[in-house]
Amino acid sequence: TVSRPIFPKGLEGLGDYIISDLKINGEFISSLTLSALKNKRDQISYIFYPNQEALKTSFLLGQTSQIVGVIDPKILQIDLANSSNVQADKNTDYSQLVTLFFNTKDQVLSDNKLRKGLSYALPDSFTQGERAYLPYAPTSIYYNKDAISHTQDLAHAKLLIDASYSSASVSASQVLTLKTLEKYQTVAQQLAKVWRSLGVKTKIVVVDSRPDSFQMYLGDFTVPEDPDQYMLWHSDQESNITKFVSLRIDKLLEDGRKTADIAVRKKIYADFQKYLLDDAVIDTPASFLYFPYTYTITRH
Repeated sequence: TVSRPIFPKGLEGLGDYIISDLKINGEFISSLTLSALKNKRDQISYIFYPNQEALKTSFLLGQTSQIVGVIDPKILQIDLANSSNVQADKNTDYSQLVTLFFNTKDQVLSDNKLRKGLSYALPDSFTQGERAYLPYAPTSIYYNKDAISHTQDLAHAKLLIDASYSSASVSASQVLTLKTLEKYQTVAQQLAKVWRSLGVKTKIVVVDSRPDSFQMYLGDFTVPEDPDQYMLWHSDQESNITKFVSLRIDKLLEDGRKTADIAVRKKIYADFQKYLLDDAVIDTPASFLYFPYTYTITRH
């Protein structure tokens, strides 16, 4: 479908290498080897691992010389980033945003006072990444630095939670369930600890992928270069996992798709960020936590 094919002959690409070996495990690539066209002995091998622990173990055992995308460089009480003959490069991954999603139609969490209270209790920083309050990276031209950001306010959080518990639909004995991906289990425990200090009983359930049903879900989403997040927040989308409904937000997301004028789009998406976080007019569908730090660890 492109004028210049990426693979003009078999697995020979446009560069100086050809894919000389490719191994498949089920539907996934487990490894591939690149060989130089001019010198077949000049090879680069890539191995793909199913999880972070397997990735770090491969480095610890000397099976790999460089591992990429490491979230936590520690394994078996060994800090790979501070090991001898090792270089660790730390980066912020602005393409992924770790987010706490609320099911706005849940019997308990449909009370926006409770969701707001849980949000105001969130920490102001995370060791796992760069704190985020908006659904865009600060490097984006669409990032609205003037939008409201909720810093931690435990006193206000307590007032909102108590007000919610005093209503007929919510009881202080209610146990809230937080589903989380395994890689964010430590963060989930951090959130649950804060909530429990405010009287919110929290149960953590580890899941392998985004659940179809949940009260709260700690996961992530890919932040595209384009500011359009219609699929995630528009009320008629099945991918709107929070079941969030706002006619104002719907209209902004629709308008953002109707123009290619950057100046106009900046205004539209600035308003989108503003109203998504405005307590006075919008139910709280999610709380944005952080852009994760990742490490590339190389053995010299």
